[in-house]
Amino acid sequence: MKISFEKKSAGKADAVVVFAAEGGKLAGAALKLDEKSRGALKRAIKAEGFTGGKGKFLTVAGPEGVAAAHIVVAGLGKPAELKARDFEAIGSGLTAALNARKAASAQVLFDDENCDAPKDIAAAHLAEGMLLNSYRFDKYLTREPKEKKPTLKSVEVVLSEAAAARKDFERKRKVAEAVFWARDLVSEVANVLYPESYADIIKRELAPLGVEVKILGRREMQKLGMNALVSVGLGSVKEEKLVTMQWRGGPKNQKNVAFVGKGVTFDSGGISL
Repeated sequence: MKISFEKKSAGKADAVVVFAAEGGKLAGAALKLDEKSRGALKRAIKAEGFTGGKGKFLTVAGPEGVAAAHIVVAGLGKPAELKARDFEAIGSGLTAALNARKAASAQVLFDDENCDAPKDIAAAHLAEGMLLNSYRFDKYLTREPKEKKPTLKSVEVVLSEAAAARKDFERKRKVAEAVFWARDLVSEVANVLYPESYADIIKRELAPLGVEVKILGRREMQKLGMNALVSVGLGSVKEEKLVTMQWRGGPKNQKNVAFVGKGVTFDSGGISL
């Protein structure tokens, strides 16, 4: 999914997204869009009993005076209780709502007086949530009904603090890419991802980043007396591996941190550990 941040809208999209506070209260960009659509938003809010609750969505189809096929109103709940991080969950739900309407592109009008949180940070969190919910592991799907495939390809977030939001989102985008990589590894089949291939993938991906990667095989582990791990590995035709990773990029006066994980490739028994 392509996500951009702009001070002004670059053009039309399949759907336009605005926000409403608890009680269906509109402000800022949402009020302007309601006027442009000749009151379509307020009429829909009243007709549907839309409360503006956090994470709730209302869709207005074919609004008059608006080029977009749909207007999506995202509920924020109580502005005073709204934190910037809450927009990640709202963004995730928004991706689902837009895909449900078969929208390929969307504009999110983020200059909203209902948002008390810093808008640049909140917008970056919203985009992060939208991106995270775009993930699919479908590399082995040969046949899938067209109506089940997600349609959303591009999102334009419009706000005055576009440059700051873009900068904040860049880090979040990299985190999302790492999350997608982890999800791919979890979802991969056992005849493709096994100890040797798993270890090779880790080294290939992390070594270029300055991470020291060391891979131990059966003989090295036996010399270290790691007999419990070796015994489990003897139950498979694939030899067990132990991977250690070290990153020495922190300050010298900072304490070392150990992160110990268990990468199970033959079943999901340890997936929640």
